[in-house]
Amino acid sequence: MAADDFQVGGHYENYKGVYEVLSVDDGRMTIRWDDTGDEIDTTPEMQGRIIARIEAERRDRARSARGQASSDYGQFFCGLQEQDFREGPTGTRWRRKQQLGGEVTRLLEEEGLVFQSWAIYRWQMVHWADVSHRQKAPAWHQAKFMAVVGPAELSFGLYIERADSSEDVPEDWKRFISWLRVRENEEALSRTMVEHGLVLRDLYAGFDERIEGQADGGWAVTGADGVTHQETGFLCEFLARLPADPWVNLVILRTIDRESALARGKAIAGDIAEVFGAFGPLYRAVVGI
Repeated sequence: MAADDFQVGGHYENYKGVYEVLSVDDGRMTIRWDDTGDEIDTTPEMQGRIIARIEAERRDRARSARGQASSDYGQFFCGLQEQDFREGPTGTRWRRKQQLGGEVTRLLEEEGLVFQSWAIYRWQMVHWADVSHRQKAPAWHQAKFMAVVGPAELSFGLYIERADSSEDVPEDWKRFISWLRVRENEEALSRTMVEHGLVLRDLYAGFDERIEGQADGGWAVTGADGVTHQETGFLCEFLARLPADPWVNLVILRTIDRESALARGKAIAGDIAEVFGAFGPLYRAVVGI
């Protein structure tokens, strides 16, 4: 990557994680890591060399049986703990690469893709995405897999965001809508959701509907009034008609209660990887790989 390719506001990755470029001036630049908020002064030349080295390593890993995960990924994970179920991440460890974040990464199998996990700064949340795709745009404009832990439950699945401006619709969102326009794809998504116990909703109430798949490929839609009705060929048009404001945080998640998640022990990582794997074709289509 050339030194003049770095843009203020752009997101890139080095060995410490994904960072945002805050300023570039006279051969120097200031960066801030997304997951920790740490800031340093560095040079575009140095960060360009690091990115080139990371990309070379990624290509080598992909050529050798999908890119084996680092041997320490998940090495300390033996299951979620009682202290992990809280509002904020302080005092928790589950998000680390040596814990659930890395254990799920190690289990993900998708030919030609190299997944990595990112603990989200100040959130009880982890994202997983293909490394090369994550480097192309801000993380919040991309489709990704996610897990989020709250005081009473664990949720995990696919996460796709849409900006709150008709002039700033992310490419991943556009590809998602295009994919859904094929009736067979929408019906296949509905049946996948039934098979894996998934629900489609907005993570932060950008829209009120709760949408569940049906065995026949249709949808059960529950509105804010609690009334459920049946629909066919519904999801694509529903999402395409959403108003430009507010921001959409679309998630397709399985949610399990704290006691069930704790009882699964280390096997919960396999449960999460299985759901992510079910979205493999959709993820490829949405990220354009």
